[in-house]
Amino acid sequence: MRPSFPLLLGLLACTGGKDIALDSASSDSAEPSTVTEDSPVVSGVGFAVCAPDTDGVDMWSVSVNVSDPQDDIASTGATVSVMDGADTLAVYDLACGSGSCSGSFSAGWGGVTCDIGKASVFRFVVVDELGNTSAAYDYTPV
Repeated sequence: MRPSFPLLLGLLACTGGKDIALDSASSDSAEPSTVTEDSPVVSGVGFAVCAPDTDGVDMWSVSVNVSDPQDDIASTGATVSVMDGADTLAVYDLACGSGSCSGSFSAGWGGVTCDIGKASVFRFVVVDELGNTSAAYDYTPV
């Protein structure tokens, strides 16, 4: 029987999964739309872990801290785009709730292996239920 992915991630985090140190992040990158005082805010990266799953396929798990002036972040209102310069390698949806947005994705769903991810920029964007969009929040694994 295979362990579930969340259990596997917990075990990997404790036993040598590739925790990625994060470079200083910035929200000064290209804005996806007009940011207003009602826009949600991405305030930092909670974690970024990459490790192989039970089949040996690289899996990323990421989380960002978010807030919203109206306290109404959409439950599926976030994405992370993996960027190589100006090129978008892949875009993944994140689930949001309780002040954070998180998700997991496999190298099989866009080709972002641990090595490629560590050489890329991850760009997070959050949308609230009213359609207000955050500034893009970029980080670069170190």
